[in-house]
Amino acid sequence: MESADLLTLTFSGIAALTGVISIGVIARRWWVRRKDYKEFEELLNKPFETHFLIPSKEKYRIKYAEQDEKEQLVDELIIPPNTEDVIFLWIKPRISVELGERYFGFEVEGNRKKKPEIRYYNPFVIEQSRVPDYYIDWHGYYHLIGLPREQSLWREGEVYVPSFKIRTYDEGNYTFQAIFHLSCNGYKSIKEKKHKVITNRLKLIVQQIESKV
Repeated sequence: MESADLLTLTFSGIAALTGVISIGVIARRWWVRRKDYKEFEELLNKPFETHFLIPSKEKYRIKYAEQDEKEQLVDELIIPPNTEDVIFLWIKPRISVELGERYFGFEVEGNRKKKPEIRYYNPFVIEQSRVPDYYIDWHGYYHLIGLPREQSLWREGEVYVPSFKIRTYDEGNYTFQAIFHLSCNGYKSIKEKKHKVITNRLKLIVQQIESKV
């Protein structure tokens, strides 16, 4: 075989190898992007770990639950009817997001019971220069709007504790709903911005609490 033919075969082999490597790189990028996109969708479908928070008795005294020196996370509260108190949410983002409008309220099944009412309230702030804008819709949901951007950027892994004054009326089982309009500017190899409306649900039981002797 002459040197020219050998050189041609060498270049052909290099070109083929380069092509195989390029296809491998493209395939891996596709696989990584597909994996990241799936993770992105899963995180956006459930971006928050959410519970009710029972604060320690040193931080804030409540009337509807037993307290000790430690905070407690629960998914169900029992509060007596015709009671005014404060409820706390514990929210930990699984992905960093920017919040838009957010609203909170109660649903009840099967009848026309008078639902609990809530109002945004932070017992740990003595004074603030700006009170959040809000409105209450026909269904009794409390909407927080127009919050400063620094209060709307929620970081992955940090804990946020919004709190509300609550007023209960009729006994019954209620579903507390925390609804968030949010956006996320991407995740790993995914650079596109996504918007989502998500609902977190917890249980509230309004009933008389037996006093413990």
